[in-house]
Amino acid sequence: MKEGGKIDQHLDLIAGLPEEDYDSFKKTFNDVFTLRPEELQLGFLKMLRGTGMRAMAEQYNYKYMDHSPYEILSNNVLGFDELVRIKRAEDILEKYWNDHRLDHTVNYLIDHVFDTPFDFFSKIW
Repeated sequence: MKEGGKIDQHLDLIAGLPEEDYDSFKKTFNDVFTLRPEELQLGFLKMLRGTGMRAMAEQYNYKYMDHSPYEILSNNVLGFDELVRIKRAEDILEKYWNDHRLDHTVNYLIDHVFDTPFDFFSKIW
């Protein structure tokens, strides 16, 4: 129970899942962020050798690094430029939310200045 202050929430999101475009990722991010987890880890889909996702890469037109970490670069619904925007949001998320820098200021900006939490993290760059 978060209200009791005894359990920290550490949640994970993966960008680049099949058929998840920029807008649906943004919605998912905002839905998860309403929980105000102490840490929100944002990762990017990896096309690891021998996995089911790698086997489906052609079906979803995945482009990905041909070396480790085999991270995706784009797919049929999420372009490279959109992934870059999500990466920038991830950088700000790490620096300010997860490292708890300027907590009160960040919360104020999210609640009163920006339309959504994702807008704050993606536009403050």
